[in-house]
Amino acid sequence: MMIGLLIFVLVIFGAEFLIKKKVDESMEEGEEREVLKGKLVLTKHYNTGFVMNALKNMPSLVKAIHFAVAFLFLCCYTLIVREKGSKVRKVGSAMVMGGGLSNLFDRVTKGHVVDYIRIPFKKLKPLSKIIFNISDVCILVGSILMLLGKGKHKE
Repeated sequence: MMIGLLIFVLVIFGAEFLIKKKVDESMEEGEEREVLKGKLVLTKHYNTGFVMNALKNMPSLVKAIHFAVAFLFLCCYTLIVREKGSKVRKVGSAMVMGGGLSNLFDRVTKGHVVDYIRIPFKKLKPLSKIIFNISDVCILVGSILMLLGKGKHKE
């Protein structure tokens, strides 16, 4: 299962690399394109900070924190995939690892993370401003799976 999880991490990383490359090459920053009959908006955004561009004026600190968190999670990931336990927890950790590495790669090579998805909520306008990428979704869903799989010991 360990090799399968590593392949899963690489698939997430590779798919996001290709999607972000396409967005970077085919859209201008700030450009928007409606898809799925307006239920989703592709919006190219360079995020130099964390969630919602927090700490955007401190890129060196953001990069240092991102490296530290990635290193700590890499240590946790290597322990999780080796332990006997929930497959759900292991898959979740692979999702977090793949998404986190993709965003870290952006931050190191470009100085920002490429975000490109926005959901235009009609009744929750403040949420409509959030722009994210698939790596962020992997990190969120993976974290939830890790919590759900915690304590389950079936292999």
